[in-house]
Amino acid sequence: MSDVVQISGNGQSAPFDMVISQEAGRTTVYLRGELDTSTAPRLQHVLDELQRDGQHRIILDLSQVAFLDAAGMRVFVNTDQALRTVGGALLLSRPTRMVQRILAITELDAALVIQ
Repeated sequence: MSDVVQISGNGQSAPFDMVISQEAGRTTVYLRGELDTSTAPRLQHVLDELQRDGQHRIILDLSQVAFLDAAGMRVFVNTDQALRTVGGALLLSRPTRMVQRILAITELDAALVIQ
């Protein structure tokens, strides 16, 4: 069984949407738009809720992320650390070239699991 939830922006921040898919024991969060200071708190809230609901293996699909700043990277690091603490894992999947470059420049590509 598959559950899919779409979370759209509220119009007051940068364009950013999330679609959450839960299937076969894994949770994938598809991100689209700009992950920055104005949108990162929403993503952090969603990821925190997923963890509270017992989801400890989370995949973030970054194939449609148009922009990423330090606030977005902080969400990745915080979530990765929280999941590792409970034996879970965060996987960054299909990052765009821009996201790959930012993760490489900041050396987060060596600290986070990227596929």
